[in-house]
Amino acid sequence: MQGKTEIADKFSLSNKYRELYEASGVILNSRDAKLLKSAVKLLMEAHQDKADEIKNYHLSHSIEVAIIVAREMELHFNAIICALLQYVLKDADIKPDKIEKLFGPSVRQMLETLTKIARLHTDRISMNAGNFINLLLTITDDVRIILIRLADRLHYMRTLNQMNTEDKIRISSETSILYAPLAHRLGLYNIKTELEELSMRFSQKEMYETIEKKLKETEEEHSQFLNNFMIPIRRVLHEAGFKFELKGRTKSVNSIHAKMVKQNVEFHEVYDLFAVRVILNNTIENELADCWKVYSMISNIYQPDPKRLRDWITTPKENGYESLHTTVLGPHKRFVEVQIRTKRMNANAEKGYAAHWRYKGRGKQQKMDEWLNHLRNLLERPEDYIFHGDAGTKIKEASYIFVFTPQGDLKKLPAKASVLDFAYEVHSGLGEKCTGAKINGKIVPIKHELKNGDQVEILSSRNQKPNLDWLDWVITGKARNKIKRYLREARYNRSEEGKDILRRKLSQLDIPFNDEVLNKLMLHFTTEDPLEFYQQLAEGKIEPANIKEVLLGVPQRSDQELREKIIEKIISKTSGTPADEYILLIEENPEIRDYKLAKCCMPSVGDEVFGFITVSDGIKIHNVNCPNAHEMRKKYAYRIVKAQWVRKSNIKGRISKIHISGTDRSGLLNSITRIIEDMKENNADLKINLESVSFNSRYGDFEGTLRLFINDDKHLKNLIHKIKEVEGVSKVANY
Repeated sequence: MQGKTEIADKFSLSNKYRELYEASGVILNSRDAKLLKSAVKLLMEAHQDKADEIKNYHLSHSIEVAIIVAREMELHFNAIICALLQYVLKDADIKPDKIEKLFGPSVRQMLETLTKIARLHTDRISMNAGNFINLLLTITDDVRIILIRLADRLHYMRTLNQMNTEDKIRISSETSILYAPLAHRLGLYNIKTELEELSMRFSQKEMYETIEKKLKETEEEHSQFLNNFMIPIRRVLHEAGFKFELKGRTKSVNSIHAKMVKQNVEFHEVYDLFAVRVILNNTIENELADCWKVYSMISNIYQPDPKRLRDWITTPKENGYESLHTTVLGPHKRFVEVQIRTKRMNANAEKGYAAHWRYKGRGKQQKMDEWLNHLRNLLERPEDYIFHGDAGTKIKEASYIFVFTPQGDLKKLPAKASVLDFAYEVHSGLGEKCTGAKINGKIVPIKHELKNGDQVEILSSRNQKPNLDWLDWVITGKARNKIKRYLREARYNRSEEGKDILRRKLSQLDIPFNDEVLNKLMLHFTTEDPLEFYQQLAEGKIEPANIKEVLLGVPQRSDQELREKIIEKIISKTSGTPADEYILLIEENPEIRDYKLAKCCMPSVGDEVFGFITVSDGIKIHNVNCPNAHEMRKKYAYRIVKAQWVRKSNIKGRISKIHISGTDRSGLLNSITRIIEDMKENNADLKINLESVSFNSRYGDFEGTLRLFINDDKHLKNLIHKIKEVEGVSKVANY
């Protein structure tokens, strides 16, 4: 039994070899045909040590891919050889030097690139069709390699039934998202349609089988309808003397499903299930005129829908597609799509622009090169969208780049990512020690912006430490969060050092370590909270020797000076929520918003109140009759501030919200907030306070809201005008 299986496998492979030679023979000369035999021999050598079942699968797959490249894509010799041998460098002990000796440097280079692509794990990276094409173009500028990968995926899909359910769903979903749109972009419509159909068969098995069953149930009825529909068309075209071919079909399962989704209807409600194609056999000179004549004749038979006319013969699609489409009302009030095209146009539509060069001189390398250049131009077009499927679903391209580690591992990063972003993407420890990078052999600093295809080797030093400036040089959330976390931990560690310094100093002075001492020191050195005080002490910004002067009676600042200083600190903070009609005015300054209502007395809007400056929690608002009021006034009179509830209508100025949107970029928010700071410094009569900022970024665009207090409409208009001039901002609105 085993012997019969082996014989059958060998017989099947023998037939595939013969089929490959026949498919290639139309294109190859005798010299190339001999080299093709050498390639087949090398392919067998590469897999000779594998088990028979695995060996036969690999041999069969490689030959089938080469047949697709030769017959369906009509590529030339080097591409066929590379399709046949695309896995030998990856899976076998075949050296690149041997490839070059047998087939030349061009084949070697193509195979090395195909090997690089084969080693990528795109299933681990979130992708859409746009950045998948971007990735391929990052790795290679040879479009033949992309076509070979497309052929490889097509054969995988044709044999997907042999795989387990999980692999079927994964591969078919990836095919639908990445490879079918790629074929569509290249104008390879037959391949695109087949990939979509096979993808749905495996990824949406139940839905596919339901629609397929309904099509089979109505197959005879549909066939009769199409025959009757085409009878009068065939008659008038014969009478007019046209040479033509007439084809009718029910649309594919995937196409019908797309229409059901787009139209939000059930199967029986899809109104355009049918398509008829008229293929004229005429001269190129008469193409346009003849197509429009046929359109006129069909319109005289069946009523056309003017809104469904698509003229791609006067102005072909970018990928070379030419056809005249119309939808007409047929018998029984059923709509039918009619496609009118010539034999040349049909070849283009089925095989893409690959067929185009045959009409200008078969076998000429110049024409093949023109086609390949045309395909590359299609791939490189900076389109915002790629159309996917018959429903024309738009897939937005994300703004990403792809870069590589020295080992060739792929990393996906947002556009404009820096060396530092890359280092943190690899490992947070590497990011913290990063001093720069070697990109494509050249040393660059940590803030250097990466480009597609860069090979990045991170340089590091154990003495390197993150600092606040690093936040301006990264754009990924991962890098920003890691840097912020490091800085927080470093600040805490430094504050612990400062705390120990203070303890030792107080011990030397025989002064107890308590809140009263700490508060006095914080107020004197005008630090916002204990952490900041300890940190400055650890960093040497506050000299331990000065502590003695402050605590042992050396002349200090007046209470009024201390209070004014602390209020300046508080003004820049942004919290607190006033009542709808009233606002809490602290020290007669509407800019002070950092306050909280004290829980001990819970003052209400309209109560008589006062403010108390806390050590680290802003200003607490107390009722004048608060049970703690007497003690606070007695011990900490210099920390009491005036506060009162006033109507908003009595305050000059108002709270404004400014909505901003546009294209995101690094440092955008800093540019906007810098405008506000500059206006503060340069306008003595301007009172402005930024209360809150909310910004969101997605797919390279952003939108956000600034909530601020401003005392003058003239200044508000000036601010809006300045924000509009910021690079990347496209719309600013006040509400």
